[in-house]
Amino acid sequence: MANIILSVIVVKYKSEEYLDPCLKSLGESPLWEIIVVDNDKNNIGYGGGCNLGAKKAKGKYLLFLNPDTGVLPGSLKKMIDFLEKNNEVAVLGPKLFNSQKMDLQVTCVGDLDPLTAIFSLSFFNKIFPDNQFSQKYFLSDWDRNSIKEVGAVSGAALMIRKDIFKKIDGFDEDFFLYFEEIDLCRRINMLGKKVVYYPEAGIIHFKGKSSQATGNKTKKYFLASRFNFFKKNYGFFQALLVEGFLRTFELFGKIL
Repeated sequence: MANIILSVIVVKYKSEEYLDPCLKSLGESPLWEIIVVDNDKNNIGYGGGCNLGAKKAKGKYLLFLNPDTGVLPGSLKKMIDFLEKNNEVAVLGPKLFNSQKMDLQVTCVGDLDPLTAIFSLSFFNKIFPDNQFSQKYFLSDWDRNSIKEVGAVSGAALMIRKDIFKKIDGFDEDFFLYFEEIDLCRRINMLGKKVVYYPEAGIIHFKGKSSQATGNKTKKYFLASRFNFFKKNYGFFQALLVEGFLRTFELFGKIL
């Protein structure tokens, strides 16, 4: 019997209608196990749920997967094989599609610093989408069809070496929801390890279906995590400056 190489960790929160199809899409293999963390009764956040699942994992690699996803055939094996052959790569993210129509999502981004955030995550980006900061952050000059080292990959489907995950103490649970994968990937890069986008593997992600379960709290979690990210990585005053600019731009956008 083959050893388990991969542990697939799915954190569910009020997403029953998506969970079963997600699990079926994974299929059965002696190479992987599936761990479902139920956040329904005691919601400890996405990062907290992932960390809990990782403690039970037997695999050499961990795949954190949203329940509102469907894994395309052969994708897991391709990702495993790539990591087996590329020891310098710590994190791998597949190509993500919005639906069966195979429309691409924003599956990876560049580095996120305060100035980049102000120009890329605000109403300013809608007015001037071709500004150099947005272009660099969203990697706009690239078609997503080639393997590429990036700043961060989507937390909807993120594969990581378990030894590296343990070395950085997993996800920072101060991020209840949102920005936890950007923070994790940043810490990976600081170790000198690579975060790589891998388009040979594909996953359909019904984007936002998981976060919809949090209802009116979703925006609150997003804003809190955004502030926490910049405070942790750039200090309180820069975080305050970024948040002030972003909320001002948001208000300006609503007025227009």
